[in-house]
Amino acid sequence: MSYRAESLAHVWVIAVRRERLGNIPEGDIRNQGYSSVKAYREAFERDIQLLGPGCRMWVVEFELARQF
Repeated sequence: MSYRAESLAHVWVIAVRRERLGNIPEGDIRNQGYSSVKAYREAFERDIQLLGPGCRMWVVEFELARQF
């Protein structure tokens, strides 16, 4: 299977870390476009069926370097 997509932007990766779903700050959740921690958890549970707030996930912080 082949997949190719056009680039939308270049980004600078600032940090990569693991966090528990229940420990992600509400400000970070709002920055991702969710209205509340509850809405964020519901989206993840619906879309990728996480097991709950103790699940560890990858957090990637980045800055926009160039947008096309």
